Amino acid sequence: MLFRKRRMKEDQSQKDGDVNLDSVPFPDDKADGKCHCHEHDAESGSCCGEGNDEQCQCKGADSDLYAKLDAVAQENAALRDMLVRSAADFDNFRKRVIREKEEARKSANADFAAALIPVLDTMALALDAARKHHPEAAAVLDGIDMIMTQFKGTLKAQGVDELNPVGGDFDPNLHESIAQQPSDDVPEGKVSIVARVGYTLNGKLLRPASVILSSGPKA
Repeated sequence: MLFRKRRMKEDQSQKDGDVNLDSVPFPDDKADGKCHCHEHDAESGSCCGEGNDEQCQCKGADSDLYAKLDAVAQENAALRDMLVRSAADFDNFRKRVIREKEEARKSANADFAAALIPVLDTMALALDAARKHHPEAAAVLDGIDMIMTQFKGTLKAQGVDELNPVGGDFDPNLHESIAQQPSDDVPEGKVSIVARVGYTLNGKLLRPASVILSSGPKA
């Protein structure tokens, strides 16, 4: 009610032009020691605190309300923090599942590719023997060679690469040295002959290449 009275005075003073608004006290001015609760009319004396702010019950009610609001705000902040953490945990779980699924797929491909490698070895040996002993069947052997090339291309599309380092450097991580022999064409320490090709799957070694190293020209 005091606020309404003050508003009426301000409106009247703006019309009259003879009252300084800065000199009008605000309702929450406690200099006079009276209760300035907006729920009561301190001038009429009808205040639960009998004109004293310290004894006003509605002031305590406001304090309780503010305390409840603070509690709700703290609970809301805790729930938001929990939500953020849960979202982060779920994202990490999703990425881990995708990674494990991809690793499982690669492992399954490795077992399958390792099972096919001996088939390629047998086909290569059979093709070489047939070319030596049955040159008259060159057309048929060329067809088989094309099938082998297509077979290797299919494996390569799945990440399987062949290791055939003829004339290259020896890499103990990828190659297995089984012997040394003189060579006039290949420098010493280089791979002169590949006895058995090796294979990798997506950069991971499936089988090392068995190689013969050059010991340099004959003495």
